[in-house]
Amino acid sequence: MIAAAKILVWALLALSAPCALAADARERGFIQEGMTEAEVLSRIGRPDYEGFLLNVRGRPEGKVWTYMPHYRDPQTLTVITLWAGLVEKIDRQIVRASGPDARERSNIRWGMTEGEVLYWIGRPDHEAIASNATGQPVIKTWTYLPHYRDPQTITIITLRTGIVESIERKISR
Repeated sequence: MIAAAKILVWALLALSAPCALAADARERGFIQEGMTEAEVLSRIGRPDYEGFLLNVRGRPEGKVWTYMPHYRDPQTLTVITLWAGLVEKIDRQIVRASGPDARERSNIRWGMTEGEVLYWIGRPDHEAIASNATGQPVIKTWTYLPHYRDPQTITIITLRTGIVESIERKISR
């Protein structure tokens, strides 16, 4: 009898898990400015990517959380900016359903977040990081080598505190 009850409980948990994931993805549209980090985490879970705008001891912390499209919300990239533990800005962008594509390298723009760049064009082939005196990364330089979908072009993206500061595309032969 006890074994049957345990099996029933596990079966109910297994059936409810996909519903919980689906609710999280749909809840992304209900995040509001002024919510706390804890409210966001409890409502939609951990971000797929977290970048820091400012992370210095004694100062308010700035973060950018990126939630990649989810199978229950496949066309929306959600970027949440938090300042001192509160939601300051929510950016929901309609995007295509496929993953990173080298052809998108020419569409990277100033002001995009690290998470957005990773979504659109994937991880860099090489990364260089300059840190401040406390060891926090301040400037990142991402280098993308030529790809068969973006031939003969090296793309160099400079990010300062998690935001694209400059984009340089060089012809390589």
